[in-house]
Amino acid sequence: EMKIILLCIFVAVTLGRISQFDRNHGQHLQALEKEESEFELFDNLLDHFNHTDKRTYKQRTWYSDKYYHPGKGPVILAICGEWVCGPLHKESMEVILAREFNGFLMVVEHRYYGESNPFPPEEWTIDKMKWLTHDQALADLAYLIEVWNERIMQTYNIHKAPKWVGVGCSYAGALSSWFRYKYPHSLFAAFSTSGVIKPIYDFWQYQQVIRDVILKHDGCEETVLAWLKFGKEQIKTNGARLKKIFDFEGNDDDFMESFTQAYVGSMQYGGGTKMCTGMAKIYKAGGDMWTQMEEYAKFLGVGTKHSLFESPKKKTPLKEGEKKIITSSWTYQYCTSFAWFQTTWKEHPIWWDGETVQRFLDGCEEELGVKVVPQVEHTNAIYGEEQLVNHSSRIFYSQGEDDPWKYAAVWYDPPAETNSVLGLANCNDCAHCTDIYPPKETDPPELKRVRLHQKTVLAKWLQEEDQLKQLNCE
Repeated sequence: EMKIILLCIFVAVTLGRISQFDRNHGQHLQALEKEESEFELFDNLLDHFNHTDKRTYKQRTWYSDKYYHPGKGPVILAICGEWVCGPLHKESMEVILAREFNGFLMVVEHRYYGESNPFPPEEWTIDKMKWLTHDQALADLAYLIEVWNERIMQTYNIHKAPKWVGVGCSYAGALSSWFRYKYPHSLFAAFSTSGVIKPIYDFWQYQQVIRDVILKHDGCEETVLAWLKFGKEQIKTNGARLKKIFDFEGNDDDFMESFTQAYVGSMQYGGGTKMCTGMAKIYKAGGDMWTQMEEYAKFLGVGTKHSLFESPKKKTPLKEGEKKIITSSWTYQYCTSFAWFQTTWKEHPIWWDGETVQRFLDGCEEELGVKVVPQVEHTNAIYGEEQLVNHSSRIFYSQGEDDPWKYAAVWYDPPAETNSVLGLANCNDCAHCTDIYPPKETDPPELKRVRLHQKTVLAKWLQEEDQLKQLNCE
């Protein structure tokens, strides 16, 4: 089951130069039996910061009171990020928390993703995308909570609004912690799993962690470096033959990017052991390099619908006067707010050396139709790491040792006075968003401890709040 989930996560919406970061890297949601959740379209505001604009859009939500004890349990808010949202897997972290804490379960799809679109995707010109911001997404959640609090109190005949606990991973993990920081009156506590709370312009540290993963496995670095050297040499002289092996259509630079991403993407989601073992086995078996490339292509599933080797989408040139239609919400957010340009680490390059900041900026211009510079400084000034960690409370940050995004996240203990907590899973293949997936008996002990710690901490937070109410005679 996990193999299928990882493959689904890794399928990229490749857009030429943008393909490296244009991935639904938080897509952990799997379908529940229908009776376990109700579907509803929520009328949310298009622009929360312009009170003269009364326009709304239909935001998809799913909810369940199956485990809810009115007046006692919290609302577990599953915050969706840059993916098509849906009902949760019955053993996902959010459902487990709802079950164990008698909680109401709410799932909310992010604006401009899935079917929560203020405008039809065929109308996504640059001027129609300006409402796609994390500020608007957070305000969406605050408005939804305000409306739903009234509804829950009326429906269950309770006199106080329930406590809301946000849960998210990756970008949604950042949203969860930012929401707690900016709207502490709306969100009681937050779980930020691999939450990328720190936008970074030149994010070479991503590759540093990938190299750490590679070095854990015998023969992996030797294999990667040999194949990279061969790929860079042959793409110039025998490019057609090399591309045919990997069923690739595109230019040479895009091929080398996909050549790298084939193994990097799997490592990001905890597939380091499997990927390195498989690659090293092919390399150690010997044979000429062309034979190794053919075996590597088979290993990656080239030619199947689950291939880890992606070709870029073909683009149709714009006609004179025609506006560019933006095909990726996530690319828009990366290019305008966050960057996280995963450039080549010059000290120890273990992927193609053509990944530069300029290449990413060119890719942004190609996709958006205009020159843009990500507003990293602005985003960090408002939601920066120091403000968030030191001036917010009741946030559980969790992080995996093998997560290449960890240097954009919180991976150190927050100050004790904030009552926030860090859970580190220091184990092989404990990577991006690992703790939010359905638990297995075979999970490493370190990962099991983080999950147990999450429940213990939430119980403590809820108990402390109950004791405070008693002291105030509420």
